[in-house]
Amino acid sequence: MSYRTYKTYRSDKSNKTHKSLKPEFKKMKKRKIQFIALLLAGFCIGIISFFTVTEVFAQVRTAVTNGFGYAAGMGFGTRDLRTIIFTIVNVILGFLAIVAVLIIAYGGLVWMTSHGNEQQVEKAKKILINAVIGLVVVFLSYSIAFFVFNVLMRATGVVPGGGAIACTAGLDAPIPCPESPAGCSWNRFCKDTNPDFYGACEMDFADPGCIASCTAINLTPPPPADPQIRNKVIVAELNAEVDRGSVFAPGVNNFQVTRRVVRGDGLIGALGDVCATNQECLSDKCTGVACDGNFVQGNITYSPNGKFIRFAPVVPCGAEKCFSAFATYDVKLINGVGGIQCTSGSTLTCGDCVTTFTTGDAIDITSPTIMLEPANICEGAGGIPPNNILSAKVKDDSGVTQVDYSSTLGVIGFDAPIPNPGVEVLSQINWFPPVGTLPTNPTLLVTAVALDGDSHTASAQRNYTIYKNHCCNGILDGNEEGTDCGIL
Repeated sequence: MSYRTYKTYRSDKSNKTHKSLKPEFKKMKKRKIQFIALLLAGFCIGIISFFTVTEVFAQVRTAVTNGFGYAAGMGFGTRDLRTIIFTIVNVILGFLAIVAVLIIAYGGLVWMTSHGNEQQVEKAKKILINAVIGLVVVFLSYSIAFFVFNVLMRATGVVPGGGAIACTAGLDAPIPCPESPAGCSWNRFCKDTNPDFYGACEMDFADPGCIASCTAINLTPPPPADPQIRNKVIVAELNAEVDRGSVFAPGVNNFQVTRRVVRGDGLIGALGDVCATNQECLSDKCTGVACDGNFVQGNITYSPNGKFIRFAPVVPCGAEKCFSAFATYDVKLINGVGGIQCTSGSTLTCGDCVTTFTTGDAIDITSPTIMLEPANICEGAGGIPPNNILSAKVKDDSGVTQVDYSSTLGVIGFDAPIPNPGVEVLSQINWFPPVGTLPTNPTLLVTAVALDGDSHTASAQRNYTIYKNHCCNGILDGNEEGTDCGIL
């Protein structure tokens, strides 16, 4: 065979070989496309499952958290058996979802290493299809579990968290509290929290008896409150202006703070009892020989409206004033004859007159931060949300306990956000400037002052244009060219 003839023979053979392999290449390409499609489908289902399940569980977790806050305040436990069961189911289904994704990856590996083996390809297909089906089943199982859990909670009249009763905000009437003080109704109101539930007992300001009464409606820190910063300020909130002379004056101490003593001699640590350390005295002060006083000394101040009483420690601890470290204190507001009174002449009624807290060794030395947010403000009532709402972002290491709002017209009011140490929270309050007393679209300066858990404050200011009432009612009326004057 000549060289030319041999070359022609090799070329023909090579062409035949390539032609015979073409169908196999097409099959391999088709299999890769099928594998990628299945892999993408599994991935998409996994992502959808993850985010949907995360969102669903986040809603349950929010309900549980809110419920715990109210339940703990009413003395209920903070762990419900149904919640524990649902948590276990959530963990198991989450684990199964991870297993399904790993099986998808394994099926893909089997397919990619099949090298054209039909049996291996079919095996890989079955693995992938079954894994995707399993992932769908896990997702559906979680949805069913959540539905059953929610139905059980509603059917038993309880939402997650234990003490809160399910309700419909705006429809269900308040529940009277059996511990209501004489002459003033306290109720549990239905809160719009999605799902809705009844909150803790609080004063019903619609009751004329409450307006005329003198009641302690809040005393912080609430028990149990451990551990607190050493320079913690104790705050009592009343429903009416307090008679300052009835709280603290020469010969009068009706805001009593005492330290729980540690003694083994049978003495209580009162004034004159022998002592060697401060922890042996109610006053938290030992002269080295005897206890000095029956109560912890403090500096008492009042809010401008007289409804807040603040008790701050006076013992120096660097640049701050502090309580002792790792000590437990009892706080009591004295009511009845000779006790605290309001300027109306009413004697204090104890809705919340006692509390207990324990200190750690931390001292807060930083001031809070506050920033007022933009807002659409119209004069008079009738503005629909989000209009006529002042908002401020606040943050503090020990948590912001109160934000006071005022304008050039005077005091607007205050908000008491839930303290969340180290986390920025939103403080909000409604503001309805009076009708007819302002020129057209005036600009008013608003000042917001944030108070933290000790004696530090921070303030922020912002100018707000005050529009006419019809600019916040959600209706195209007046001489508007756009709904709500086009300010939204």
